[in-house]
Amino acid sequence: MNDVATKGNAVVPRRVSLIICIWTIIILSADIKVSVNPHIHWIVTGLAIILIIPYIRQLKIHIPRLYLISAGLFIFSVLIAAFRSTYPLYDIVEAAKLGVILFGAMAFFNSHKEYTHISFKGFTLSAYINCALIIMGIAFLPILAKEMELGRWGTILNYPGSLWRVGIAIFVYSGYLVYKTRFRNLSHIILLLSSLILIVFDGSRTGMLLLPFGLAYVVTIPMYEKKMKSISIAFAFIIALIVGFALIILWSHYSPLSQVKPGQQLGAPSRISSLIESAGKGIWGAGQTPEELAANDQIRITMLKDVIAAIKLHPLFGTGIGSTKSMTRLGLMVVHITYLQVWADIGLLGFLSYLLLVLGWVYRAPEAFKKIRCMTNESDRALYYNTIFMLFFFTIAGVFNPLSTEWSEWITFIIPYVLFMQVVNISQELDT
Repeated sequence: MNDVATKGNAVVPRRVSLIICIWTIIILSADIKVSVNPHIHWIVTGLAIILIIPYIRQLKIHIPRLYLISAGLFIFSVLIAAFRSTYPLYDIVEAAKLGVILFGAMAFFNSHKEYTHISFKGFTLSAYINCALIIMGIAFLPILAKEMELGRWGTILNYPGSLWRVGIAIFVYSGYLVYKTRFRNLSHIILLLSSLILIVFDGSRTGMLLLPFGLAYVVTIPMYEKKMKSISIAFAFIIALIVGFALIILWSHYSPLSQVKPGQQLGAPSRISSLIESAGKGIWGAGQTPEELAANDQIRITMLKDVIAAIKLHPLFGTGIGSTKSMTRLGLMVVHITYLQVWADIGLLGFLSYLLLVLGWVYRAPEAFKKIRCMTNESDRALYYNTIFMLFFFTIAGVFNPLSTEWSEWITFIIPYVLFMQVVNISQELDT
């Protein structure tokens, strides 16, 4: 990477690069925890550390101050909640896991600028691998990939719910490069198609609803680079966003996957279409009551009511990580709203520190955009524009998913966060 050169850093040994890349691919394979071993990611991480240690010399550990404070308070709040928890040992173990992930991974990847770039190659390879598995699963070997829920596909590495994350993580990167090369680079086109296939086949509403934002972002980046007026950029962003959502509505309405047989549960396309149609009726005053709108996603409505009730019962101190649950047709389930779940589980301090952790980068985003725009290398610009979008999608995903203490979710935050800090720490004259 030309614009963020590794001055003062030794060249990364080939073996270390290979270990980091393979580790990333395995960590992104979220569901080998189910198919292979529930502790596989921790076993692989331990093995990777053992293999890398002999090649690491004079490791310079630096953790950004704001990150250090927010992550520290967040983990501390988990430990405080352990005193009120029914299973305090579980809370302590989860706090230890978060400590290793948030501090260990940050210290390692921030010690050498190339480590994150190598890890991102793992993201792209993971997208290629999962896309190939889907194609082979459809064509001749269902054991590699199959429809695991109505309208939702998964592979042996990533089941529905995690597959879209692999795709969305490289969408802006591939989309920007395809635009810049004017559709002349086949590898960039294949990467973009892989991204779209993973998101669409996963069938996640979160992934599908994030796609229009990614599209609008890619469309308006060139306008920003040409230093067009902010009002023009905002107008183009809104138009692209509307077009993106219109395409999703058309897909969800006419897709064969949206046709549900009697007795079957709604697949993702049908749920997206039903939710959008109900929202539209409500907006245009077609007599859609709040109860009718809620019926399209009763589980989340129930979760929202339960977590708000839990916060009202104990607004300052939580009752232990993962303790706030809702009864669903599948049984008791942890509340799938990270921000409110954190408040209910580990208290107000946990909620505030988590917000600071995942949103602490926002105030420096304008600075980052200016520095990215000044980069001369298109691949660098694609990587760092994508970095900001990854941080955005991690933030948004928290609205629809529960808190995780596993590598597979946090790697999509740690890697972009380190890349983001690389950008804002660049010292150069900016032509603003």
